[in-house]
Amino acid sequence: MRPRSTLLCRCGCNSELAARYNNRMKILSVEIQNLRNLKNTSLDLCPQHNLLVGANGAGKTSVLEALHLLGYGRSFRSRQPKDIISRKESELVVSCSFIDAVGNESRAGIRKTNSADSEVRLNGQSLSSAAELASNFPVVAIESNSFDLLDGGPKERRQALDWGVFHVEHSFSDVSKSYRRILAQRNAQLKVSDDRVDFIVWNQGLVDLSGQIDQLRKQYFERFTPIFSDLLQELAPELGLVSLGYQRGWSQDKDLADVLDERFSRDRFERRTTRGCHAADLEFFVEGVAARDSLSRGQKKILVIAFKCAQASLYNAVRGNSCVLLLDDLASELDADKWHRVLAVLDSGGCQTLQTYTELDDREFLGSEEREFAMFHVEQGEISKANN
Repeated sequence: MRPRSTLLCRCGCNSELAARYNNRMKILSVEIQNLRNLKNTSLDLCPQHNLLVGANGAGKTSVLEALHLLGYGRSFRSRQPKDIISRKESELVVSCSFIDAVGNESRAGIRKTNSADSEVRLNGQSLSSAAELASNFPVVAIESNSFDLLDGGPKERRQALDWGVFHVEHSFSDVSKSYRRILAQRNAQLKVSDDRVDFIVWNQGLVDLSGQIDQLRKQYFERFTPIFSDLLQELAPELGLVSLGYQRGWSQDKDLADVLDERFSRDRFERRTTRGCHAADLEFFVEGVAARDSLSRGQKKILVIAFKCAQASLYNAVRGNSCVLLLDDLASELDADKWHRVLAVLDSGGCQTLQTYTELDDREFLGSEEREFAMFHVEQGEISKANN
């Protein structure tokens, strides 16, 4: 199905659409070797929407996992490489060509082995960590674990918040790395010493760095909240008043230095530092009631989609670039009206998307005159492009 336009690329994008995407990140092609049932797979992608259609277990979500590896350094289904490497194989490799933030064609790759060794490369150069690649390859994933934003613990919400801070606030990566190092040193000291003098240096470091991280998170949160509220109103106005709160990880009315001193005996007992920016959290309320307790599964999904799309929108605005959105089993738990509202938001957001479906008639996806997409059929690890 190639309606409406003069073809400029293999997926059928028209000149106006191509021009709109010229200065935004987009993946041109991806190659996957030995990731679950994807033994040797390659795809040429459309710069707007890419639809992966097939039965459960066919390999659709594995394609999203592959791109998640490039954007996060790990799968969203398992942290152990051996769990996602194809049977009887010792390593997996994912590589892709993409247009970077300044409009140049770049190439990224990641290799992981059963023994948890990892190699990350960008334009032929080895990188010291997956975080270096992630800063150049922003990926937002909406998949089954994304419900942890509401139903999980503070760690899941904090990680979701910090994805945005990492990609928007330049200094966050270095500051948070320093914080994690000092936190680990203080926790190690808690296991061997009960002398408060031994903690003066670690406490001061935690206080200084917690203050910096808290400030960066607050700046991000203040910019993010109105975007999230507007998107949620667009997607689900019937939800009513939805409020989002940020908790910094220690009492709002106390200095962290005093809190660390007050809780020293408790920290010694637990052998870990219980307060600081590593204990931060987000809170979601609907009409004053915790969202996890008041929303249905479908309503939670809409809220999660609004949160993730708001993060992508803020990134686009600040960076003048765009993210890649990975949306696993997008239509499940959404009625037709909600699904089309989400698609309209994705159309307007300017992000390249990869979406998985167990069933989909391409006529259902037409919608907007400006919507362009490529459809791929996935069956037992084999991927073929539909005749669109």
